[in-house]
Amino acid sequence: MPENKPDNKNIEEEQSNTPKKRRTMTQKEIELAKKRREVAIKRAQQALRNATEEEKEEIFEKVHLDRKVEKPKTFSQKWSNFWYHYKLQTILCAFVVILGIWIAYDIINKEDYDMTVTVLSTEEIPTFQEKVDEFENDMEEYVVDVNSNNKKELILADLRIGDNIDPMIIQANVAKYTASLSEPKDLVYIMNQGAYDRCKREGAVFQDLSKYSDNPSIQGDKYMLKDDERFKNIVGYEDMYLLVKDIGPSEKLDGKELKMYNASIDFVKQILN
Repeated sequence: MPENKPDNKNIEEEQSNTPKKRRTMTQKEIELAKKRREVAIKRAQQALRNATEEEKEEIFEKVHLDRKVEKPKTFSQKWSNFWYHYKLQTILCAFVVILGIWIAYDIINKEDYDMTVTVLSTEEIPTFQEKVDEFENDMEEYVVDVNSNNKKELILADLRIGDNIDPMIIQANVAKYTASLSEPKDLVYIMNQGAYDRCKREGAVFQDLSKYSDNPSIQGDKYMLKDDERFKNIVGYEDMYLLVKDIGPSEKLDGKELKMYNASIDFVKQILN
C-alpha cells in the first residue's frame, strides 16, 4: 500500500492562512513610536492653522466625507454655504450696524432739552422711570431756559454698565456714554467709583469743583452725594459723585454751545452752594 505523502501545496496554503504572532515591542520602540505620532500630529495641526479657508474645506471633505462635494452653484446653495461658515460674524456685524443707526437716530431726534445729566454706574439696578421723572422735576428749579421756550427742562440719562447686565444693553450704554463724553454740551455727570475709574482710564478729564465752592463734600473733581437728599431718587447715589467734564477753554465754543456750557456751570454752582 503506497505511503500517503503530505501535499506540499496544501501545507504552504495552511501556513499562509495561519496568522503570524506579532513580536512584542520594546519600551524604547513604544516611546519612539509615540514621539513620531506626536510630531505628526503637531505638523498636521500647524498645517491646518496655516491653511486658507478653501484648503480647510478641502481637508474636511477629504477626511470626513466619503464622496466629493460639489461647489455651490445656485444663489440658494451659495447663501447656505456662506451662512454655515460666517453666521456668527454676520450676526455681530448686523448688530453693530443696527446699534450705530439706533444711536445716530437717537441723537438726531433727541428733544432739545436745556441740559442733560448723565448717570454712569457699574451698579446693575437702573433707576425706575418714576424716580427719574421725580428727579427731573425736582432739578428744574436749578435749570436755565437755554432754548428760550419758556420751559426749564432737564433730562436724566441713566446708563448702567455692570457685569451682570445683558451684554447688548452694556454695549448700547457704553456707546451712548462714549458719544456723550465727546459732546461739548454734555457736561454734568453722576458716577460711582467704578465708572469714574473707567472714564479716567479712557482719557476723560473733570474739573476741580473747589473753584466753585468751599462745600466740605467736595473732594477735588468730585462732589460726594451721600449727604445730599436731592439725589435720593437715583439708585446708588450714596456711593456716587457729581462731576463736571473739562472740555478746555470755553472760548472755543460756538454761541449755542457756550450758552449751554454757562447754564450747566450755573446749575452746578447752585447744587454746590
